[in-house]
Amino acid sequence: MGSLSPAIEEGDLLACIHYCQLCEESVVDRTFSYRDVYIKVAAMNQGYEPRYEGETGLDVWYHNLKATYRYLEEKGKVTNTKEPVLKIWKP
Repeated sequence: MGSLSPAIEEGDLLACIHYCQLCEESVVDRTFSYRDVYIKVAAMNQGYEPRYEGETGLDVWYHNLKATYRYLEEKGKVTNTKEPVLKIWKP
């Protein structure tokens, strides 16, 4: 499922849908709960101080998946549901 992450960060709705079909929403929430840890480890590996305030690829990944879960849930009730507005990660 990690191979879908770049496409999710690029706002690819089909990749987001595929990921949501493979992975429960609680797993996405749990992964995101470690956001600060991921930032700290990445900063340590690259030799700089971690910055927690800016948007990261993980933030975009989480936003896009949560929007897709909401879209799929609503689409199950209302067939003409509008597609979600997905973000595109720009490092």
